Amino acid sequence: MSVSRSSVLRSSVLHELVLALAGIGLVGFLLVHLAGNFFIYGGPEVFNGYSEKLHGFPVTLWVARIGLIAIFALHVVITTTMWIKNRNTRAQRYAVTVRRAPKGLGTRTMIITGALIFVFVGIHLLDFTFADKEGLNSLLNGESQGLYGVVWNGFANPVRAAFYILLMCCVGLHLSHAISSLCITFGAQNERFVAIADVTAKIFGALVAIAYSSIPVYVLVQTYLLG
Repeated sequence: MSVSRSSVLRSSVLHELVLALAGIGLVGFLLVHLAGNFFIYGGPEVFNGYSEKLHGFPVTLWVARIGLIAIFALHVVITTTMWIKNRNTRAQRYAVTVRRAPKGLGTRTMIITGALIFVFVGIHLLDFTFADKEGLNSLLNGESQGLYGVVWNGFANPVRAAFYILLMCCVGLHLSHAISSLCITFGAQNERFVAIADVTAKIFGALVAIAYSSIPVYVLVQTYLLG
């Protein structure tokens, strides 16, 4: 029995560590992607110029994409597996996974927000990454504005903009849980430090959600209030 329990604990620790490393990679992507998205505030030339430079290194871009897909898939598989195990067993978890701070909304909704984000990624790729950059959706004032036009027209639709903002709130909640869990996974045991980490994680998640949401809000304001 002791050998079996030891094996389970080692497996849980390994899963937590791999999940933490995958989470760090995804957080890094979110911040880099956010920085790129902010080029939209510079107008069509700046935003499209950034996109063209990015696509000027196709090999590097595809290596990054494949790596990101692998990390994302790993994160989904391990998270789902651990969630199912936790639901189907009452076996005692190893000490590092015990949260010393009260469970926040991000933790309680982790699976729900994770599932919504998974669906959103597919929709987002279809809407922007794989969209026709010179088609009807790229037209602004009768002239194609490339990817800038596609993004602008997408967010100029209030329903799509509201959906995007809602999903960014889910990202913020999921991120708040992830950052807090990272601290615990890497050995944070001090009550005060864990409490500070939880608050910091919530603030960070909120800031990321607000930053991403600022783009559709900007487009809506420009389209319907400022003309």
